[in-house]
Amino acid sequence: MRIPTRPPTATAAFALLALAACGDDAGPAPRATATAHFAAIAAGRDRSCAVADTGAAFCWGRRGAADDDSAAPPALVPTAVTSAPDARAVALGEQHACLLAVDGRAFCWGANDHAELGDGTTVGHAAPTLVAGERTFSAIAAGRHHTCGLEVDGRVSCWGWGRYGQLGVGATVDLGLPERIPGRRFAALAAGADHTCALAADGAAYCWGRDDRGQLGTDSALVRCGADGAPCSLVPVRVRTTVAFAAIAAGGQHTCALSTAGVAYCWGAGDVGQLGAGALADARAPVRVAAPAAFATISAGARHTCAVTTDHQAYCWGDDTYGQLGDGGGAGVAATPARVAGDVAFDSISAGTLHTCALAADGAAYCWGFAGYGQLGSGSTFASPVPVRVAAPAAPR
Repeated sequence: MRIPTRPPTATAAFALLALAACGDDAGPAPRATATAHFAAIAAGRDRSCAVADTGAAFCWGRRGAADDDSAAPPALVPTAVTSAPDARAVALGEQHACLLAVDGRAFCWGANDHAELGDGTTVGHAAPTLVAGERTFSAIAAGRHHTCGLEVDGRVSCWGWGRYGQLGVGATVDLGLPERIPGRRFAALAAGADHTCALAADGAAYCWGRDDRGQLGTDSALVRCGADGAPCSLVPVRVRTTVAFAAIAAGGQHTCALSTAGVAYCWGAGDVGQLGAGALADARAPVRVAAPAAFATISAGARHTCAVTTDHQAYCWGDDTYGQLGDGGGAGVAATPARVAGDVAFDSISAGTLHTCALAADGAAYCWGFAGYGQLGSGSTFASPVPVRVAAPAAPR
């Protein structure tokens, strides 16, 4: 019997991120409009994006042209993504972003040096561009330079950079167009820096791609990939556990998942406590997080992890150098879950590189941690070790 009052979920986007375009370029200072009610949110490296309950997509933080966002000033409050269709989810890659339209089509924009936009080219786009292949997706996940989509029939298609086998197609090749992973169907999907994971319908977890820190959670025979000869798997391999999972999240070099009872497990890099088991050590098989309660949703960032309990309390663990754990500390590490400060009831959470964002039960967005590019959406570039409410979206110019 499932304990959580809501089905456990996980953000499907990797957090070592730096989106290349989130709205138009520099211009007059924005003026506030009515507060948006958000339905989905993603925290990246230098920015954040969210989808309003109207289907409109917004981003804030670092922004600019498709292949070079260094010239434009950051967006300090949510700014509408131009030419975007009505969306239901958004995912962030290192220099690209993707959204899932309400009709199941995928659109991507930003840098495209590694074909991560999936349009068959390596030309970047400042506005959302339709992913080729006429596929209908139920979920989308963006890694460092690759993207994967979960199709409505359970098949997974991936495209972009594949030097570590993270595309799962049996070769270390880059793909400019979506290609289906043969032989398996899945129910959930997550993309990390250079690895990808998914859940089968029976709750079994599979991962593929880079495994230098044990992020695949397997004892299967691996090959060597990339210029550094890192261990990797070119095809999905089963995670070494008998636990049946209901949600999965992939981070920089670690992976986490929730059991059907809401129990959290993590594996891979653990040097700053991101596995949440009380030790500062890597784990090549799932270890149980020392959690105070059952979780309903989980998200893996670059070097920290966050989750929301079934009673809407947020917890984070791992690297807290810039306050990304949100407990008011803002220094050092936490090897076990620390409760996010305040009394906001959260529904979902997304761990980025050095910051975190979450959605409250009333649709309000909150962020905390590093804010050097305005990625907290509060209207400033001041870091915060506790949640700050994201400002009202800027009016169109």
